[in-house]
Amino acid sequence: MKPTTKEAIKKHLDGNIFFILFGSVSISSLRTSIRLAGLQKQPNEKRLKAMVIDLYGDKVTGKIGFLN
Repeated sequence: MKPTTKEAIKKHLDGNIFFILFGSVSISSLRTSIRLAGLQKQPNEKRLKAMVIDLYGDKVTGKIGFLN
């Protein structure tokens, strides 16, 4: 069974050292991870950022930074 987009994002960011230490998210790396999880439909950049903030906004101290 294929994971949902939010599950794929959570799996990617839980193991990402830059996100854990600095709160930085690479959009291109996240898109690749979603594609490798088997999901064909990619959310646009604005929706992808909103999903990350929705999942981790209250758990991260400071601000979440996005890199392209």
